[in-house]
Amino acid sequence: MTGSVVFGDTVQITGVDGDVTVSLDQPPYQVTTADDAPVPLSAARARAQPSRLLLARHQIVPFTGRERTLDRLAEWVGGDEPVAVLLVHGAGGQGKTRLAAHVSTSCAAAGWAVWQVTHTPTPVAGSTPVSRVALPGGAVLAVVDYADRWPASALLALLTQLRDLHVRAGARAPRRLLA
Repeated sequence: MTGSVVFGDTVQITGVDGDVTVSLDQPPYQVTTADDAPVPLSAARARAQPSRLLLARHQIVPFTGRERTLDRLAEWVGGDEPVAVLLVHGAGGQGKTRLAAHVSTSCAAAGWAVWQVTHTPTPVAGSTPVSRVALPGGAVLAVVDYADRWPASALLALLTQLRDLHVRAGARAPRRLLA
């Protein structure tokens, strides 16, 4: 657990070594380490609904193009701000999720920790799943897909917690949020 962040209810903590940040708040989101590995799609499921071939999570259709957007994102990722937000928006089906996965993979390859943040409905006390993610000394990319579906208060809570984590960790590397 060294160098970790724990989100959600914490009943028992054991084996603590080094600096660990524990947040006892019940955030309206769950933070996990991003996993951009392709999700397998069986031939039978693809035949039953061919549009599944286009889903970003299956990575059947490779990411191509968008050079200007990628240049803009590289500029943003390389910025000096300790915590920065970039909203990527567009009509449904334009490839925002696929773009976020591509940037996540690039950042992970560069040694960044990449987190996936998903909105959770207001939990019943005691039912919040605990999330534990590494808080590295380097940079963090927190990806919020479908941020337009989140209440503004939940996004603000996430931004506040990311800023507070940056301040407490004292890291010089930037922390980013791609929404």
